[in-house]
Amino acid sequence: MCQAMNKVVLIIVAVLCLSAFSQPLQACECREYGTPVCARFWRSDAVFVGQVVDIKPLRKKPDNVYSYVSVRFAVQESFRGVSGPSVAIGAVTNTLCDTHFKKGKRYLVYASLDKATNQLFGGGMCTGTTLAVGIDDSLQELRKLARREVGESISGRIKTHRSQGGPGIKIEVISNDETFKTVTTRYGEYSVTLSSPGSYTVRVTVPYAVQLMDNSDDGVKVRATQTGSLSTFEYDVTLEKSECSYSELDVYGADPRATATVSGKVVTATGEAVDKSAVSLINLEDTGPDYVEILKQDGSFSFERVAPGEYYLVLNARNGFDTPYARTYHPATEDQHEAKRLQVTEGTMIEHLELRVGPRLSECTVAGSVVWKSGRAPEDAHLAVYAGDEYVRYVSIDEDGKFSFILYGDYDYSIEALDHIDEIEGRSQRLKIPRAGATGVKLVIKRSNKQ
Repeated sequence: MCQAMNKVVLIIVAVLCLSAFSQPLQACECREYGTPVCARFWRSDAVFVGQVVDIKPLRKKPDNVYSYVSVRFAVQESFRGVSGPSVAIGAVTNTLCDTHFKKGKRYLVYASLDKATNQLFGGGMCTGTTLAVGIDDSLQELRKLARREVGESISGRIKTHRSQGGPGIKIEVISNDETFKTVTTRYGEYSVTLSSPGSYTVRVTVPYAVQLMDNSDDGVKVRATQTGSLSTFEYDVTLEKSECSYSELDVYGADPRATATVSGKVVTATGEAVDKSAVSLINLEDTGPDYVEILKQDGSFSFERVAPGEYYLVLNARNGFDTPYARTYHPATEDQHEAKRLQVTEGTMIEHLELRVGPRLSECTVAGSVVWKSGRAPEDAHLAVYAGDEYVRYVSIDEDGKFSFILYGDYDYSIEALDHIDEIEGRSQRLKIPRAGATGVKLVIKRSNKQ
């Protein structure tokens, strides 16, 4: 599909168009980040797992703007569009967005056909092409898609101001026979499972006035209708058996109902200010937004432009282990069932709230080193820290394999080391950390991939 190829190129253009200027580029930005495997499968003309056997300059280029290479693969498993033992794709090279293919390495490739050159193109972080590492779930889904063993679905995400999710937005998926209804989650996501292939209209209703950002490179023609208090967007989808559709719509405009203010202070039992922590307003409905603020040095916080709803006020809501104070709910409890619910209405000002935390948690130091079983130093390793079965945080390891960090509280902590060198994955055994901490810890990484 030439259209799909154009989408990838347009994304690269958006990122690289400044290359003629002296300022260096710092990042590659994709238009979508939540694209499911099913959507990637159906958008691509070829999907396969293969090992790179040759890389050379591409002779027949689709343009004279970028440098291209031809990457030839020995096909190990084909899901769509490839029938022979080998296949070559074109790929952009020497940009921030491209996939750095290496001979001998295995990749999961999503490629699209450029009809002008009759050449498959793939690669790039925005296409889904990746090293064949840790992709067991994707492979299982691709096999089912290839055999048409999954149902039809329509999903997507409504984004406000390009990145924030739009919660509580009404979604209708309409066919001649039935209408499916849902609302977006607090992250702006929605998904509807359908009963059969066919033609559908997706209707998105935002309960206030917003403008649709440019979606012209998505291949979806969106019809927009706005009034002073309502915005409606519609687009059409036709699905084959086992096909899915995924779209991210960017809208711009502030919710006029989000006019409340919630402010206060976090203090200890003796009245001392708590800082260096985050306080959150957690909406009790999945279809409402959450808010997060970093405490100021005097322990104060202020949430502006809060939407109506019912909330918990929580210290360290996202991670109750990795701070000097335990996760605490307003007014002064670690038990969510004892928390006070804040009723926020449009335009209200809730001030002088006081959230009191318990005593500062005990601290212990964990330090040591990481090495592969063969004795070589790790290349891209890190530690995963757990409290029981709950993931706590990521800990970096220096170039010599050393690490040192602090844990808080008398929790059942454990750590493990993970590393990957190209397609080779490895991890250590999970090591329980004594209550008093530990130094001189040594974690040995062993190969864990199934290749």
